[in-house]
Amino acid sequence: MSSMGAFLLSAGTKGKIYSLQNSRIMIHQPLSGAQGGQTDIGIQVQAPFSFFHLIFCINILFVSNSLYTMII
Repeated sequence: MSSMGAFLLSAGTKGKIYSLQNSRIMIHQPLSGAQGGQTDIGIQVQAPFSFFHLIFCINILFVSNSLYTMII
């Protein structure tokens, strides 16, 4: 399961979130291409990281862990 699936899984009821024994739940790093002027490139580069950070913070609220625990 990856990215959005991991996010949806974390939104489940505590104590009722299950996965198979050998499954891996991952959130991928943001990936994008940039083109245009310098300002446009800066915005295009920053946008996926902002979204990734937002998803990460919401995920932390769902699972009640610290950011440090989530990164490890």
